[in-house]
Amino acid sequence: MPYLLFYDALSIKHSILQYINGRRNRTMRSRPRFSQFIYLMGMAIFCAIPFALRAQDVSQQDMEKDILYYVNQHREEIGKPPLKLAPIITEEAIDHSKDMAKHKVSFGHDGFEDRVAIINRKLKPYHAVGENVAYGQLSAEKVVQLWLKSAGHRKNIEGDYNLTGIGISQDKNGTIYYTQMFILNDE
Repeated sequence: MPYLLFYDALSIKHSILQYINGRRNRTMRSRPRFSQFIYLMGMAIFCAIPFALRAQDVSQQDMEKDILYYVNQHREEIGKPPLKLAPIITEEAIDHSKDMAKHKVSFGHDGFEDRVAIINRKLKPYHAVGENVAYGQLSAEKVVQLWLKSAGHRKNIEGDYNLTGIGISQDKNGTIYYTQMFILNDE
């Protein structure tokens, strides 16, 4: 699919260049129609949208990976084993961040027991569970630093957990909501 869109984008670029070059060679009587120009610009924008959306997804995934990196870096410094990212837990963390970003739930831990119950049905039974949330326009490193300054959040990061899930979502105003869940199970 990206190759097709890339080809379409190149052909649109070629069409635009032909339009511009053709316009220079035309006399005043045979001016190209404004509707042709609008059509070409619309097609260029239409082809660019999937690339822009994919870039946003990649940056969120990168942010999630970076948070895991900084959390595990801290755990290593204090002699704790690294946390493993679990897709089932990440899915619940993402859903919670999306709900906060859409203001379906208030910022905080609303629905925590429901998230844990869903995770428990999909994974082996857990022995301990925790959750950190944050919001703002923060880098991954800054989020982890802020969590480490809070006793409760720090306890989760330094806890005897083996699995984690991280979710990030942005609201319409650009505020980013972060959720990290921690699980100890018999993996």
